[in-house]
Amino acid sequence: MALYITQEGDVLDQICYDQLGSESYLIELLELNRTCDLTQYGGPLPAGIELTLPKRKRVNVKVQPSISLFD
Repeated sequence: MALYITQEGDVLDQICYDQLGSESYLIELLELNRTCDLTQYGGPLPAGIELTLPKRKRVNVKVQPSISLFD
């Protein structure tokens, strides 16, 4: 798992989006970093907090061949 060190003004949902590609990782991020008690900051985080980032989930997407109704 990767580490991220916060910069002044970082917010958790933006960290998830920028580092992992989706805000849906927010709950997992909070669970991994429960010892930091990130909820105490309320909003923007101070600089220097080490966060453990969750692993990105692989999504298998099957691409269907497209069909043209008109040539």
